[in-house]
Amino acid sequence: MKIKIKDLTDSPTQSKTIFLNNFEVKIDTSLNVIVNGNIEINYEVSQVKAKGKLVGFPTFTCSRCTREYQEKIEVEIDEVFKEEPLNKLSAKDIDWDRNNINVFPLKEGAVDLIEVIRDNVIISLPMKPLCSIDCQGFEISNKKGGDTNGSTNKKSN
Repeated sequence: MKIKIKDLTDSPTQSKTIFLNNFEVKIDTSLNVIVNGNIEINYEVSQVKAKGKLVGFPTFTCSRCTREYQEKIEVEIDEVFKEEPLNKLSAKDIDWDRNNINVFPLKEGAVDLIEVIRDNVIISLPMKPLCSIDCQGFEISNKKGGDTNGSTNKKSN
């Protein structure tokens, strides 16, 4: 998803809102996340700011009991794109508002939002997914292979 800088500079407000509806973000071969929300793109002198909020309900596998569950994730987008080559920028050249430490290059006169969305979705995912904070996990000694949360799910040995 590329937004051309010319489209922004030709606009009287020098901005554009991107609405994402059921937008699929490919994380890896086993996880795709569908997100909804919007991103406001604003052109300022020699830089573009992207700011917005996305929401998704990916399906995870609990790391304790191996049950699948859905969990809401909220993804905050707050990034800066610069026209100059990044290796020539100094810290004072970058607008460091709100802990913004990522500066993305403007490639071929356009903002590519795919990498930004994917990176921010990955950061929003749990490192160790749990279906519940009280999940007791999978009982290894159980011959039938059920989990200890009272589920009737069976695991084959």
